[in-house]
Amino acid sequence: DRIRALHIHDNNGVSDQHLIPGDGIINFDPFFKMTELQKYDIIFGFECIQKKTNFSGSPDEIAYKIISFLSKRYNLIKS
Repeated sequence: DRIRALHIHDNNGVSDQHLIPGDGIINFDPFFKMTELQKYDIIFGFECIQKKTNFSGSPDEIAYKIISFLSKRYNLIKS
Protein backbone atom coordinates (compact mmCIF):
# COMPACT_ATOMS: atom_id res chain seq x y z
CA ASP A 1 0.00 0.00 0.00
CA ARG A 2 3.04 2.28 -0.29
CA ILE A 3 4.77 3.79 -3.29
CA ARG A 4 8.29 2.38 -3.58
CA ALA A 5 9.55 3.55 -6.98
CA LEU A 6 8.49 6.23 -9.45
CA HIS A 7 9.27 7.00 -13.07
CA ILE A 8 9.32 10.77 -13.56
CA HIS A 9 9.77 13.18 -16.45
CA ASP A 10 8.23 16.41 -17.67
CA ASN A 11 6.44 17.28 -20.92
CA ASN A 12 4.64 20.07 -22.78
CA GLY A 13 1.17 18.68 -22.07
CA VAL A 14 0.76 17.50 -25.66
CA SER A 15 3.24 14.65 -26.13
CA ASP A 16 5.36 12.26 -24.08
CA GLN A 17 8.63 14.18 -24.34
CA HIS A 18 10.66 12.86 -21.39
CA LEU A 19 11.89 16.35 -20.50
CA ILE A 20 14.00 17.18 -17.48
CA PRO A 21 11.70 18.07 -14.55
CA GLY A 22 11.15 21.82 -14.65
CA ASP A 23 11.60 22.07 -18.43
CA GLY A 24 7.94 21.29 -19.18
CA ILE A 25 4.60 22.41 -17.81
CA ILE A 26 3.89 19.80 -15.13
CA ASN A 27 3.30 21.24 -11.67
CA PHE A 28 5.12 18.74 -9.48
CA ASP A 29 4.29 20.54 -6.21
CA PRO A 30 1.20 18.48 -5.21
CA PHE A 31 2.89 15.25 -6.23
CA PHE A 32 6.10 15.83 -4.28
CA LYS A 33 4.17 17.17 -1.30
CA MET A 34 2.38 13.81 -1.20
CA THR A 35 5.67 11.90 -1.43
CA GLU A 36 7.08 13.86 1.51
CA LEU A 37 4.29 12.38 3.60
CA GLN A 38 5.30 8.82 2.75
CA LYS A 39 6.73 6.87 5.65
CA TYR A 40 9.33 5.00 3.59
CA ASP A 41 12.08 5.99 1.20
CA ILE A 42 11.02 6.25 -2.43
CA ILE A 43 13.25 5.53 -5.41
CA PHE A 44 12.85 8.12 -8.17
CA GLY A 45 13.78 7.17 -11.73
CA PHE A 46 14.17 10.02 -14.21
CA GLU A 47 13.87 9.14 -17.88
CA CYS A 48 15.04 12.24 -19.70
CA ILE A 49 15.83 11.73 -23.36
CA GLN A 50 18.56 14.17 -24.24
CA LYS A 51 17.52 14.46 -27.91
CA LYS A 52 14.05 15.63 -26.86
CA THR A 53 15.20 18.23 -24.34
CA ASN A 54 16.44 21.74 -25.01
CA PHE A 55 19.43 20.96 -22.81
CA SER A 56 22.57 19.85 -24.60
CA GLY A 57 24.64 18.98 -21.53
CA SER A 58 26.35 15.73 -20.67
CA PRO A 59 24.51 13.00 -18.71
CA ASP A 60 26.27 14.25 -15.55
CA GLU A 61 25.04 17.80 -16.23
CA ILE A 62 21.51 16.52 -16.79
CA ALA A 63 21.67 14.63 -13.48
CA TYR A 64 22.93 17.78 -11.74
CA LYS A 65 20.06 19.80 -13.24
CA ILE A 66 17.52 17.24 -11.97
CA ILE A 67 19.06 17.19 -8.48
CA SER A 68 19.13 20.99 -8.40
CA PHE A 69 15.46 21.17 -9.41
CA LEU A 70 14.46 18.72 -6.69
CA SER A 71 16.62 20.09 -3.90
CA LYS A 72 15.51 23.69 -4.45
CA ARG A 73 11.81 22.83 -4.33
CA TYR A 74 11.35 19.72 -2.25
CA ASN A 75 12.78 17.97 0.79
CA LEU A 76 13.84 14.93 -1.21
CA ILE A 77 17.63 14.92 -1.09
CA LYS A 78 18.87 13.07 1.98
CA SER A 79 22.43 13.28 3.22
